Amino acid sequence: MTAVSVIAAAVAVFASLWNMWHLRRGQQAEAYRRIHELYDRVVQVKIEHPVLLALARKWESSAMRRVYEHASDEDRRWAVYYAYVETCIGFCNAVLQARGRKLMPRREFEDQWLPLVKLVITEHYPIISGFLTEQKYVSSYLRDFVSELRGSGWDWSREHLSLTWGKIDGDMTQDS
Repeated sequence: MTAVSVIAAAVAVFASLWNMWHLRRGQQAEAYRRIHELYDRVVQVKIEHPVLLALARKWESSAMRRVYEHASDEDRRWAVYYAYVETCIGFCNAVLQARGRKLMPRREFEDQWLPLVKLVITEHYPIISGFLTEQKYVSSYLRDFVSELRGSGWDWSREHLSLTWGKIDGDMTQDS
């Protein structure tokens, strides 16, 4: 093997590593962009519809029928809530996928994103648990995460109820 061949091989290896590094950085940037975009949307919808957290407290499986009917203002509120939960699930999936693909450092996930994902799932656990029961409408990221935390002692239903610091009045489900 000549010196030129060795140099050419070394340059090719370096160029491949450089390209892989740039590709990985691009994947990380896209993952973070998506996470922040979805979380911004979650916050914006919550600001526009403060009733959503009160609806989370009142969710029962019978409300699913109302999501599709739109016969009353109450039905439309449930439809907005359902769409909001879909956005929340999308945010959680984006974070959990970035974690699963190792696109974010473990420490960052644990310090910043884990508490936020836990909060979002906990807030909406009654409807999310229905999706988890059917298992055909949730990602493996979400399903595995909920199971992982449940296995470590996190009681999703109890934590959901503990988020209610005060009694919910009937008029809390009315937009102001």
